[in-house]
Amino acid sequence: MWHARLVPPVLVFGAVFVGGCLPADMPAYTGDGKTVVFKASGPGGPVLWTYDVQKKAATAHPSPGKGPLNYARMLGDQVWVEWQSGCERFDPARKEFVPVPEELRRTGWLRLAIPASHEGRKCLFLPPAGRPDDPNDKIQYSVYSFPELKKQEAVSLNQVIPAGGFWWVTLRLKNLPDDKREVEQVEVFNDEGRKVVSIEHEEGRKMAYTAGRFPGYARVAEDGRILLLAFQGSGYCTFGVFDTSSGKFLWGARTAGVTIRGNPVVRRTEVWALETQGSSLALVRYRPGGEGAGNEGRRDVIMKYPVNANVTADQFNPSPDGSHFVQAIDGKPSRLLFIPAREGVTDKDVVCVELRD
Repeated sequence: MWHARLVPPVLVFGAVFVGGCLPADMPAYTGDGKTVVFKASGPGGPVLWTYDVQKKAATAHPSPGKGPLNYARMLGDQVWVEWQSGCERFDPARKEFVPVPEELRRTGWLRLAIPASHEGRKCLFLPPAGRPDDPNDKIQYSVYSFPELKKQEAVSLNQVIPAGGFWWVTLRLKNLPDDKREVEQVEVFNDEGRKVVSIEHEEGRKMAYTAGRFPGYARVAEDGRILLLAFQGSGYCTFGVFDTSSGKFLWGARTAGVTIRGNPVVRRTEVWALETQGSSLALVRYRPGGEGAGNEGRRDVIMKYPVNANVTADQFNPSPDGSHFVQAIDGKPSRLLFIPAREGVTDKDVVCVELRD
């Protein structure tokens, strides 16, 4: 039988924000805060796990006959998984998989689904396969109502990027020489589907740009007042922090040789994340650079570990209150980490749950 064991802090491999695909919002707390849901190795390969916060116990949830788990994701308050054979939902309260509509059993859509609120209703946007040749081309999105997941009339929109919860943004880019891009316009929509602000080119161009063709990431702060927008470069990313009431650029930064692979904690004057550089994992905080620094933010390393080469890290995700990060890592054994996001943290503050047979 598989079970969890609390052990002292360990040295692990981690990475920052998103590289190639959007963060999966995993590991994730369920709405009541009592359970963490995540993907890790288990009986027969990768499976879905739950961790009971009060009992400090982890349980693997294989699905016999469906093959290894490809992907797991929170969509709103729903837990979705993609096995090799198809997709299904998981009910954390009943600890069982539940039926889904026939058209959502297929593989491939779960990574691309965008939780949103459109015309006053929560929904999922599903883009077509592939990317447009020009990032400013309109995209035809399939729409499914939420939570019942009934197909609605499709909508044609500028490129949509999820921004956390049911917030979302649409993006248009300004083409520059050498395949570079600047922000032409970003329209920000809240979790009621209402457009709260447009970030225009005059403000968008203030954030440092990269040679990447497409933006990597958007994330709104918990109070909805701040938006982080990031662009993926080659082995690094740049991001800007914007005020969602005025559309003004506040400050920005460039990561130090790392890409964005998880969900940061976003606040008006700081952005917290986990990074891997060379042979170390770091808890870092980005802040405005001060007078005369322009849009160059300051990067503070709060805590640093040597890398343990025997493990690989999945994407990280903050707790609902932003007080800590949760990260699942695969290795021998696999582990679930709880890493505080505050000043003065040491390895003694990290809680590690080992998943053992």
